[in-house]
Amino acid sequence: AAAVDEVLKQESIPDQDAFHYGISRFFKESTPLFDQIKWNMAQNFYVAKALGIDSSADLLSADTFKDASLYCDTNVLIAGLMPENRHHSSILELAHACKSIGMSIKAARVTVDELKQVIAYHASMFQKVKDQIPENTCHKVRDFLLEAYLSEKETAPDLSFDEFIDHFQVPIQTLQASFDLEEVDDKWFLEAFHKPTSKKLAKELIKQYFEIRKRHKSEKAALHDAVLLLWVSHENEENRKSWLVTLDL
Repeated sequence: AAAVDEVLKQESIPDQDAFHYGISRFFKESTPLFDQIKWNMAQNFYVAKALGIDSSADLLSADTFKDASLYCDTNVLIAGLMPENRHHSSILELAHACKSIGMSIKAARVTVDELKQVIAYHASMFQKVKDQIPENTCHKVRDFLLEAYLSEKETAPDLSFDEFIDHFQVPIQTLQASFDLEEVDDKWFLEAFHKPTSKKLAKELIKQYFEIRKRHKSEKAALHDAVLLLWVSHENEENRKSWLVTLDL
């Protein structure tokens, strides 16, 4: 109630009773849509406070995150590579916040390898179907590579898809230049993919992904996620503060 009153003091809201009712209903009523919005708001609020993006926060951000490593999942690297991606500006803000508190942004070599494979797969698929997609429906196709390509063509109409793909032949260099991202490799990964604990965790991830998304996650993608999670856990056990950021569940 105090927060609502503070907003009403700062903002011009014609129907204050309706505003009070709407806010009260939003937080009291449990519906799938409301719950999803509240969950996203809570996550965004926590991240903003914890990383010090909100200057009014005083959560000992530097003490918690200083000298820590933030490992990026493949989908975060994709958003970082594509300015057209709806998460790109958030990744830029995250990188800025990390730099201000002495936190390093990193990518495991296995994630960089997966990124290259994902780009190659989408490029191959597009090459196979590009002549079958009517020009007026291209913008309706949900594919991160196609969206980026169409955006580039708006400023460079003569750009071919092959020329566009050439920009992503060495994605790690682009990410290093944009976000000062550090690539990390370790002999630990050589064994991790074959360990029973990794395979067990991968199966659990596949199960949970299907239960929540009603879609299948491939064994290869799940194994990568499992290894990355276990790596971050391993780093923390070795007293090297590490976190993982993902756009996945």
